[in-house]
Amino acid sequence: MFTRLAPPAIGILLGLLPFLLFVGSRNTIDVNGVRVREDSFNLLGLILAVIGIVLAMRSIRPLPGVTRLRPILAVFAIVVCLVQILVSIGLLSTRPIVSALWPDSDLPPLTFTELDEGNLGLVKGLLQKDDLEQIKRGIAGYKLNAIAEANRHVSYADVCHGGRYRVDLEAVNLLPDFMSAEDRADLERRVAADHRTPPTVADCTPRNTSYRMGELVDRVNRSNGMADALIAGYLEKHSR
Repeated sequence: MFTRLAPPAIGILLGLLPFLLFVGSRNTIDVNGVRVREDSFNLLGLILAVIGIVLAMRSIRPLPGVTRLRPILAVFAIVVCLVQILVSIGLLSTRPIVSALWPDSDLPPLTFTELDEGNLGLVKGLLQKDDLEQIKRGIAGYKLNAIAEANRHVSYADVCHGGRYRVDLEAVNLLPDFMSAEDRADLERRVAADHRTPPTVADCTPRNTSYRMGELVDRVNRSNGMADALIAGYLEKHSR
């Protein structure tokens, strides 16, 4: 059975391999650090895709006693190889496909995962004092940083990345019940005072994207994580 399925399976493999292997020519045009055009011709991809189609065509007709999976795989192999031909000669870009499967593939990686020992030490030190007003000031300070930096991230994402936010805005803006209306109003005033010039299309550069879609998001998450740790620690201590 496996021997009979080998030709279409190899055809699929030949159609997929050129997505990883490139032998040919590539020409790119960048303006102000932004890639505006990319032309490529993958000779290896074209050759492998043609071979894959030939193998698949020989397997597409059902044969007596042969599993029905063989022609299905053959049709799939032909489709994959045809797509590969279009990609290899530069008529089809893989960017939309990659972006659809991995939405953040063209964005810088995020590095923050959890608070380190130094951050947790600051939180524990503040909680040990058990001073509600001081704890609320700490929460407000961290929330101010998180909200202000989240707003800068959002304004850049709106202009340069189609509104693709990488922060949880609801979580960033969430305040604990033990913060009074006056505390909340004061925080809102401080956030409003952090006025920055909105970005324009001219600001959509790889360098700005690296910072505002990557490092800035990590800073938002770290600041919000500090605030959340203070909130959780205070609530745990006073719920006993």
